[in-house]
Parts: sequence; structure tokens; C-alpha cells
Amino acid sequence: MPMDKALKYYYLACNKTGKKGENKEIKRKWIPPEIGLTLNIDGSFDYVTKSGGAGGVLRDILGNWVAGFAAKINVNDALHSEIMALLLGAKLANKMCINTLQIVTYSTQIIDIIKNGHNSYSNIIAECRELLQQLWSPRISHNLRELNEVADLLAKEGAKLTKEQTFVEWTKPLDFVLKKIE
Repeated sequence: MPMDKALKYYYLACNKTGKKGENKEIKRKWIPPEIGLTLNIDGSFDYVTKSGGAGGVLRDILGNWVAGFAAKINVNDALHSEIMALLLGAKLANKMCINTLQIVTYSTQIIDIIKNGHNSYSNIIAECRELLQQLWSPRISHNLRELNEVADLLAKEGAKLTKEQTFVEWTKPLDFVLKKIE
């Protein structure tokens, strides 16, 4: 949490040059875990079709791609898509027997509902909590949207999947995310 606050402060405090109308461009980069792997997750939702996507990427301390996923999901709202991204990401990490993990999301609501619950999604939250316990209760933290771009792209890719192929897992990065992980 202190790193998250420091990053936000740095971004907010240092993005301006101090001169009116002048902005200083800061290149923001994905932050690696101190140990183990990071699971970045994101959900996407289309209010018109009531469909969405979930995506996530596992990366090591050097930023190397370990695994990624995208899923087409039927959801009620954007929060539901974010919860499903956490659930599917936790399932993937569990399947891979990962024991040192941190989870990063843009959604502060996810962090709150894992701690405090949510009436509409209590069954999914219970399943998420059980999987997280099996993963040694990894820390779930918030990050800036710009630093979660790969997961965002994968969630949008998941929304494009067909009814015949609702979940895809990759062990190597796809061409459309290569630029974002460098």
C-alpha cells in the first residue's frame, strides 16, 4: 500500500512543471513484484449487450510473461466483470500451483468487496475468498489504469470471443500486447 500511495503522489505532484499550461510527460511503467508473481486483472462490460470480458496476466519479477487469459462472460454490470476477472485469475494461479502472488487491479471496489462482501455477488465472492486462501491469501492492491493496460487489453479481447470459445489461456504474449509489456 505505501508503494501505491507513493506512486500516486509522484504522479500527481510531478506531472506538472509548475508553469501554467505546461505539462511534463512522465513515462509510467508496470511495477514488478518484490518476490513471486503479479497477477494483473481487469474486466470489461458493455451496457447495451450485458456482456463482458475478463482478462489477466501473470508476470514475474523481471516483467516476463508467465501466463495470460481472456474470457467472454455474461455479467450484470461492470463490477460483476471485475469480480469474474478476479475469480478466473485466481483459478489460473491455483491451477499453476503459484504460492507467492500479488494481485493488482484498477478496481478499488474489488478490494473493498473481498474484505467486506457484497449482497449481489456473495456466492462469487465466497468462491474468490476460498481460492485466495488456497493461494496463501495474496495481497490485492490498486494500481493506476495506465499500469494495468495489458489486463485491460486481454479483458477487451475476452469480450470479442465467441460462444464456442469462451476462455483462452496463453503461455506466451500475443502480438497485440507485446508493446505494452516492454
